[in-house]
Amino acid sequence: MSGFFNRLGTWLLRIAAGAVILLALLVGVARLLLPEAPRFADDVRRAAQQATGFDIDFQLLSAGVSLYGPELRLTDVTVNWPTGEQAFAAGEISIAVDVVQLITQQQVAPALLHIEDLAAELEITAEGSVLLQGRPLEDFAASAEPGQQLQALRVSLEDVDVRFADRQRGIAPVGMSVKYLLADIDTAEVAVEADIRLAADLAEKIEIDGVAPIELFADRAALTSADRWSLSVNVDDFRLGSWMQLTDQFDSPVLDGEGAASAELEFAGIQPAAIRVDADISELLLSQPGSDPVYYDSISGEVSWKNEAAGWQASGRDLRFVRDGQRRLDGQFRVNQRSNEDGSANWSVSAESLSLTDLMPFATALVAPQLQEAGISGRASGDIWRLQSDAELVAGELREYSVEGDFENLGYVDAERGINARG
Repeated sequence: MSGFFNRLGTWLLRIAAGAVILLALLVGVARLLLPEAPRFADDVRRAAQQATGFDIDFQLLSAGVSLYGPELRLTDVTVNWPTGEQAFAAGEISIAVDVVQLITQQQVAPALLHIEDLAAELEITAEGSVLLQGRPLEDFAASAEPGQQLQALRVSLEDVDVRFADRQRGIAPVGMSVKYLLADIDTAEVAVEADIRLAADLAEKIEIDGVAPIELFADRAALTSADRWSLSVNVDDFRLGSWMQLTDQFDSPVLDGEGAASAELEFAGIQPAAIRVDADISELLLSQPGSDPVYYDSISGEVSWKNEAAGWQASGRDLRFVRDGQRRLDGQFRVNQRSNEDGSANWSVSAESLSLTDLMPFATALVAPQLQEAGISGRASGDIWRLQSDAELVAGELREYSVEGDFENLGYVDAERGINARG
């Protein structure tokens, strides 16, 4: 996928910059403001073909002035391969000239590229190749010049229908509509804001907002852990069951559920550095290894994870579980894991106002192998009012541990080891 974003970004920006510069030189920036702009349609078609390698046709050519400067508008646009096959069709493409750069540097450059009413098909094949409109992505970037630098530009997409499939990961085709996408690009970073609508059985909408270094799209190999960037995602009215059915690559522990969630993600280079999720989910159904699924009326709260120098930290707060119509007190927890140079690992767990009966189904559904590694193969129950536990593991075996806290109706059942303790 890194090559996909690199080539797609280069191709799109090259078309925007190359087409605008050549068009401006051929037609003249001043003429874009005149009523006779339609007279230059043939010049525009010819210049666009020379700049992009595609045959571009349109029904109407008009001009005006926007907040970004003189603007050229193409209506009912068709982009064809040199062989005559259609590559894209768009309701409107608008290109605005950067007035500041024109005045201060006497250079014609695009300030805005706006595309409206576009349909696209994106597919990742079983072999990992990326197809855009049924063709290898390399076909769209074949004429890109090596070393071409990205220019400052705002790219705006509106009402773009996308059909996406990932054969490599077993994700069936899914349709989505990009209501709007704004990408502000400069020489250092790309700021993106988007509103995406999905099929009703998946989610009402997804909102994306983020800022990333330009190397993420132009040269991922140049990214290092010192390059920090972030992304936030909001999802309204999602259906977990439908999401889990999109792929056949693994058995999801989440069988069903609906709700809303927001997430904030931080990256160091291309590696996740921190994740925070705030969710409110109802009618959640979790599978359980070797037993019947567990049903929750609702769960809500915030959970987070962050990478640290020698380990990681996970935490949760304002955690609310409702089962059988009974709501628990708001709970919180924190888990720290540190790996040592000698191969041992230290764990520290603290918690308040949590029910083990509510938490264990999540643990067995999501992290069963890790529990087995920590020597926990049974099921715990009871209420935790206060907990502080520390442990050291060597080669997966528990060497030292300590536990203190306040508990109520505490129990642990492990049929494999013959343990049935309550207190």
